[in-house]
Amino acid sequence: MILLSVTAALPPLWAEPVAEKPVMRDVVTTLGEPQAGQPGIANPIKSLKSIEKAPELERPEPVSILTRCAFLSSQGVTAVIPKGSVLHVPPRLKDQTRMVEGNRVVIWPQFFRRNRGWITTVEVSRGQAAGTEPIPERTLEAVRENPRVVIATLQGGPISVLLPEVPAPGEEAPAQPDSEVAISNSNK
Repeated sequence: MILLSVTAALPPLWAEPVAEKPVMRDVVTTLGEPQAGQPGIANPIKSLKSIEKAPELERPEPVSILTRCAFLSSQGVTAVIPKGSVLHVPPRLKDQTRMVEGNRVVIWPQFFRRNRGWITTVEVSRGQAAGTEPIPERTLEAVRENPRVVIATLQGGPISVLLPEVPAPGEEAPAQPDSEVAISNSNK
């Protein structure tokens, strides 16, 4: 019986030794506040200067995306395209290039398929759209004489075309490239 009472007082062999509970300390509580004239750690917050209020930035007026768009409307549907992509509008088709209240908005390919009779496209290069390369003069002449609305496209989608910069007097104009811009004809 004595043997049993001794073993009950001993911890089991598989139990891990109990470590002391860690104590958290910081510099101020360990070393105490430094007294005047006594070396110690200076408080960095006291050395900070006050920050002036940052000046309020002027925000630009919000611009509606509709100011950068052109509209083509026909048969109860409307397509929204970039404003600079409309290269030519004959006077008789002026009414087709506005937003009509109550029309359903459709995507360009769907609208173009339904309205090939009065719309044609001119495929332009990225450089021509950016205005770094001029569009050949014969293409521009064909656009001006076309009886349809002419839309500039890049890989089939409408794209705004910037006019190339006109050289200053006395400077040479850049040479016209030989590449021709294709005008798609929907009656083919």
